[in-house]
Amino acid sequence: MPEATPERRVRNVPSTGARLCLMIAALFVVAAVYFLLVPVQVTATAGKTFDCGNAMNGPKSSFAQGICGKSNKVNGYKAAATGVGALVTAVGGFLVFGMNRREEYVAAPAPRGALAHD
Repeated sequence: MPEATPERRVRNVPSTGARLCLMIAALFVVAAVYFLLVPVQVTATAGKTFDCGNAMNGPKSSFAQGICGKSNKVNGYKAAATGVGALVTAVGGFLVFGMNRREEYVAAPAPRGALAHD
């Protein structure tokens, strides 16, 4: 029985620099989610803290909106800017560092019906 020749496969994988940029972008995404979900507290003039919700769910009453001001929107802007930074880092990493071509040789599969010990 003739020996099977290995199959040649070419794979494109991210380069080391692109992988590093993806890891940094993932950290930016974690920071963006943190800015969206972290509770916002404002210290009133009397020294007491007032809970203003978070960037996604701001204060409901007009009294709370008057005390909190735009503190929730600021955290929303921080989250958006951090998310854009993540996107720029990921896309920039692929544009600058690119992909590597990798050739792999895989043993050809045995024909159906052939026994493993043949």
